[in-house]
Amino acid sequence: MFGWICAWGVLLTALSCQKEEKQWPVDNDPVILELSPEVASVGDVLTIKGDRFSEVLSDIEVHFDTASATVVSAGLKELQVMVPQIEAVTADVMVTVKGLPSTVRTVVLAHQPVIAEFVPETIRAGQQLVIRGQYFSPVAVNNLVKIGGIPVDVVSATPAELTVIVPQRVESPAEVVVTVAGKTAEPITVDILPGAWIEVFDRPDVALTDASVIPSPIGAGWQIMEGNFGIRNEKLFGEAHWTNAHMLYRDQWLDLQVGNGNSFKLGCDIRVSEGGALPGVIFNVQSDGKRFYLVRLLDNGIQFLKTGAGGPEDWIMVVSAVDLPGFSVGNTYRVEISSATPGEIGVKLTNLDSGDALLNATVPDDNPYVGGSVGFYYYRMSNAEISFDNLSVELN
Repeated sequence: MFGWICAWGVLLTALSCQKEEKQWPVDNDPVILELSPEVASVGDVLTIKGDRFSEVLSDIEVHFDTASATVVSAGLKELQVMVPQIEAVTADVMVTVKGLPSTVRTVVLAHQPVIAEFVPETIRAGQQLVIRGQYFSPVAVNNLVKIGGIPVDVVSATPAELTVIVPQRVESPAEVVVTVAGKTAEPITVDILPGAWIEVFDRPDVALTDASVIPSPIGAGWQIMEGNFGIRNEKLFGEAHWTNAHMLYRDQWLDLQVGNGNSFKLGCDIRVSEGGALPGVIFNVQSDGKRFYLVRLLDNGIQFLKTGAGGPEDWIMVVSAVDLPGFSVGNTYRVEISSATPGEIGVKLTNLDSGDALLNATVPDDNPYVGGSVGFYYYRMSNAEISFDNLSVELN
């Protein structure tokens, strides 16, 4: 009798072990399929969806890297856990059921980002700024950065550093704000010096348009005042006849100040075919949009003009340099204008096709215009083709 009892005991024990092994075999480990949300904060409840979990809380352990998490609820295919205190910006989540480890899924941990410092502390528009701190996303596009309220592209990102390009149209000092996963850092201001701005018209063609179209399809900040302009083959062009066609850049961030340590340098490529046209570049546009300086090409040289309150045709100053050796229409010329002192304006002219420098002169003005922006001009008497490109402005 005792033998039968022992035999039945051994059989029941074996069946029990087989049943337990069938439920939790080593080759059938728990699996994590999804984490919700994928970005979570410390203290949030995270839902883990998968398979082969347990309905018994005591069977389950959940770790975020090495930090243990509290299991709030448990089911065979879904767990809810509380995100533990952890400093990392990402963590590998693993579920252990009765000692059997699951597959691993990564969760992004959203901390409030912290801005600690900028490198360099003072920077120019258009340059790269390094933002150092904590709790940034290592994925560049997951960091929303604004400088002076303007969103900027993040060039590179680590949890402790973001590299961005400082925008042009921003006043200094500018507030820098970083937002990651809906959490925003306390803003800090950075000092921004004027920098370089380049307009290369590298965008799709724009059909000829005039002042009636607002905003101008030529691009942000541009305003056509008279005549017509368009973009063709990534160059600005115009085809109006017998009118002082001109367009101005009206964004107030661009201000050509001189004196007291301020200076500017601007340049533009201008090309005109034979047939009769006077293309040029405008600068120091005053607040009325009427008064400005103009440097334009002639058939046989270059001309410096200054408008009065009546705008184009109200020429109150005209200085011409004609019969320049090596100058002829049909070439591309680089016009460069610079000034560091009110009333002293440098003008350079270079033939880009030959590389020859044709003019390097200073034009004085006892009643100078200062500040203001830039623009383009042409007066076309025939079917001559004109184009403008590579406008650059450097402010110091």
